[in-house]
Amino acid sequence: MLYRHRLLVVVAFLALSCGACRSAEFSADLKYVTNGTASMGKMYVKNNYMRIDNNYKGNNIFTILAENGNSTAWLYDKDLKLYWSFTREVPFNFLNTLSECKTWNGVDMGLEKVGNMKCRKIAYPVNGGKETRWYSEKLRVPIKFERELINYHTTLLYMNIKIGKQKDEVFMIPGGFENRIADYWTKFMPMYEK
Repeated sequence: MLYRHRLLVVVAFLALSCGACRSAEFSADLKYVTNGTASMGKMYVKNNYMRIDNNYKGNNIFTILAENGNSTAWLYDKDLKLYWSFTREVPFNFLNTLSECKTWNGVDMGLEKVGNMKCRKIAYPVNGGKETRWYSEKLRVPIKFERELINYHTTLLYMNIKIGKQKDEVFMIPGGFENRIADYWTKFMPMYEK
């Protein structure tokens, strides 16, 4: 279950990687709900950098560090003191502009509040289903996502958003960590095989 949850979070992160801009600096609590299973996390954004701390049942599982426009992102596990990178063919673009995303055959659903932020709600066709994003005018990025496909429904919501400067060290892998991916996956393969 833990392995599957990690995989779902990485997939959700990759799914959100489209568009590019500089957003406001902020931190937020994240709530993921996939097919009724919820988990929490924390997100930090500074210029072109993003960090997501993923939690499952109250435990920090891993952290994702990414730079907008770069094809490589880094994951690290605090418990194992390990980190590794993964690379895509196309650069990560997780900071979406509303004007850019309107070109994706989206339907403008009007203005709607998410928490205390005014947002533009846009719905897009995605792989035989639908994705809806709520774009914060203040942050210049989406703060809520819903994806509906056959037998799959996921929601990602930014909550308790705090706009303000973020420390540089938040976007760095801590000292003393080793780059040893094989050890990391060995730890979780037995859970996956069950």
